[in-house]
Amino acid sequence: MECAIELCAERNEWRKLNEMMGVFTKKRSQLKQAVTKMVQKACDYIEKTPDEESMLNLITSIRDVTEGKIYVEVERARVSKRLADFKEDKGDIEGAALILQDLQVETYGSMEKREKIEFILEQMRLCLAKKDAIRAQIISKKISSKSFLDENFEPLKLKFNNLMIELDLSEKNYLNVSKHYYEIYQSRSINSVEEARLMV
Repeated sequence: MECAIELCAERNEWRKLNEMMGVFTKKRSQLKQAVTKMVQKACDYIEKTPDEESMLNLITSIRDVTEGKIYVEVERARVSKRLADFKEDKGDIEGAALILQDLQVETYGSMEKREKIEFILEQMRLCLAKKDAIRAQIISKKISSKSFLDENFEPLKLKFNNLMIELDLSEKNYLNVSKHYYEIYQSRSINSVEEARLMV
């Protein structure tokens, strides 16, 4: 299966590549590892597509063949993120938010904790961008404050608190706003630099 995908890509047969993925995944008793490798190989070719249309068709095909398959949920999430980025670049914030909202990354067992948090923060950011404070509030509860105890996650902690400030300001929750500013102030990267500390 990998070879077929590779041959189609090398010959710029993008439509054929999309068709082949659909055919391979519909075959009965197909090995999960084979499908995973095929999807991963197809993901590698997204950047090599010659134009926007080919890229979007490939992303759509990957999303179609990965739908409902737990063993390729991470690949589906990553291509969905690319599609959301593309839509946002084109000014379609509503469309970008809808794509990412479908992903329940907090339940993905094979995705690393950091990547999960990054996805959830992106979901929050897009909800705030389209002025959907209620959904942003719901999504924010998917992140545990314990996640930020790891010093390596400090940039994510800062991003989370900045998003929460934006959310709480829109809801006029000023006490919560002050709590988030305090969390930022307490962060090691901020607290250890006087200039940064004064700007909080």
